[in-house]
Amino acid sequence: MSDFVDRFTMTALVLMVGITTAFVICAYIGHLGEVGEMDGTDAIVEEMAADTVGKETTSVLPAFLTDIVGEPLGFTIAGIAAGFIVGYFWIDISASGASERSERSGRSGRNSRE
Repeated sequence: MSDFVDRFTMTALVLMVGITTAFVICAYIGHLGEVGEMDGTDAIVEEMAADTVGKETTSVLPAFLTDIVGEPLGFTIAGIAAGFIVGYFWIDISASGASERSERSGRSGRNSRE
């Protein structure tokens, strides 16, 4: 395998897998420790405000995706979709930023489209 992957790529891959594994383990331990108390700040503030006013909490817009699969999985799916969209347009995004920088400095860069 070392013939196909250089040392930097292997180090980056090992670090990425290690850090991701640490995040997943820590999140799982936190979930086990406080199963009923995993509300976000917005839910806590909404409940406090509703208790103060004496009304029940309501949502302004229905959250279709999070109602079906739950909030953590819904945000994961939304993040994956956003990553695909940004990844698809990344060349255009980075090229336009490089051309704007080169226009300001008076040089044409490698990514500039002329």
